[in-house]
Amino acid sequence: MNRYTSRFGLIALALASSLTLAACGGGKGPETPAGAERDEERAQNLLGKARSEKKTETYRRLVSRFPDSQAAGEGREELAQLLIDEASALLKQQDFTTADERAEEATLYAGVDRTQKARDLQKAVDDARAERAAKRALESAAEGKCASALKLVADPVRTKGRAHFKAALIKKTSAALLKCLEQKLAEEVKAGNVEAARSLLTAPDTTTALDKETYKKAEALLQRGLVEQGLGVLKPMLDAQKWQEAFAKLDELEKAGKLSAAERKIADGVVRDAVKLHVQNLVKTAVSAKKPGEMQKQIDDSVKAAGWESVPEEIEAARQKLAIAVECERLRCKLAKPSTAWAWGAISLRPPESSAGEETGKLAHGKKVWQLAKGGAFALIASEDPGAAEGPALYDKASAWVEAKNLKNTETSTWLPPSDQLSGVVVWAPLRAPAKDYHLGTVKKVEGRKATVERMADKAEVIVDLATLRSGALTSGLKVMAFCVGQVHTEPAKVDSVVSVDAGVPKVKIVCEKGDITRVEIGTALTTKAEWLPAKKP
Repeated sequence: MNRYTSRFGLIALALASSLTLAACGGGKGPETPAGAERDEERAQNLLGKARSEKKTETYRRLVSRFPDSQAAGEGREELAQLLIDEASALLKQQDFTTADERAEEATLYAGVDRTQKARDLQKAVDDARAERAAKRALESAAEGKCASALKLVADPVRTKGRAHFKAALIKKTSAALLKCLEQKLAEEVKAGNVEAARSLLTAPDTTTALDKETYKKAEALLQRGLVEQGLGVLKPMLDAQKWQEAFAKLDELEKAGKLSAAERKIADGVVRDAVKLHVQNLVKTAVSAKKPGEMQKQIDDSVKAAGWESVPEEIEAARQKLAIAVECERLRCKLAKPSTAWAWGAISLRPPESSAGEETGKLAHGKKVWQLAKGGAFALIASEDPGAAEGPALYDKASAWVEAKNLKNTETSTWLPPSDQLSGVVVWAPLRAPAKDYHLGTVKKVEGRKATVERMADKAEVIVDLATLRSGALTSGLKVMAFCVGQVHTEPAKVDSVVSVDAGVPKVKIVCEKGDITRVEIGTALTTKAEWLPAKKP
């Protein structure tokens, strides 16, 4: 069965079967109730047989012989599923034609959901066909055989295949075809074969194999090549990095009518691309030099000479990288193997290109970072793991400068922040003297060696020695005293996790040591002991 006419053939078969049935019963008048019951019984028997055999042919006989029966109604969906399963298996075997036919037939019997599954299978068939066709085209393109590669795409696209197949094939091959064309067009233009280049671009295979966007790019490549070829006078200027002279020469050619407005725009792009490459190479050299600042002015002058309306992102990124290297040079820092560090207290973040710049945010207490370099009182950090990056590549990972004194080489999440940052911090403290039990509270203020702490349970303010405070972090495994059974006596338990926080009061999942009881308790009902808490640091 031809895959493009299979649906019509199947529909014709279904119609023929219906007409045959009508013809057979046409002379007998309306079917009697008894006859309908017998037909339904036969249909049910045939459905049972189809289910037992799991053969599509038996199901087809059912829906053909007894189309109006309840059994046929059930059988249609089951037949559709069998056909979908067959199509899926055939697709894996790369029998695309038969798989497509089975999926198409399934749509004749399926409801909405299975029809969609069948259509999705047909899309998968299209994708697989496109992959097969694309493979040969990509091989030819890689060998520089552009005309052959274009034909291998254009011929299948011209067939009566589905739109999804055509779109998939073009998408899979467009980048490789454009790359091949770029090289081929450049060769033809350089050899003076301008007409050959134009003929390749306007050939039917080219216009068919490329989508509109890719074709426009190919046209632009040819136009650019022609302009570059005609501007050989610029080469000595570009080689000598005489950018202003190059632009002045273009002004002269345009005024003399030797460059159209469109060609002038392309010519400007040629010069600017040369500037971009030069700047990128300069930055690469500068960031590895002992004194990168000595090359900064030359780079800035080149960017200014290019006259970009909007400086390309890659140039901005390169200049940013250089600025960080220059700042590192100013601070006499040296890049080192990245090491992990943690913030002790909130630390001001400064721009990576200027440690003296305005604060851009805060590094939260306990936050993990990676230290890349240290210069004077400052450390250059990365907020994300720099991985295997080393040397100047670390500048790409830098996120900020911070004061080095407040970076610690051990985790600080269970430390209290510096005294001047304690206000508002949740702590454990002995808040019911003379009892030595520790309760949760919030620091209100610090005066000398004393701290005023608001008890979380009743909002009462208690003054305690600063040295007695411990971090209020409810870390997993922390030993506490909790009401495990009744509400009279507390028993030892361990914190599992914080479930939620409501109005500053945490709800904590705990596991009682006795009986291994798990329950959720309000943080205000928990107490602990100094010896159970992490040691006060630093």
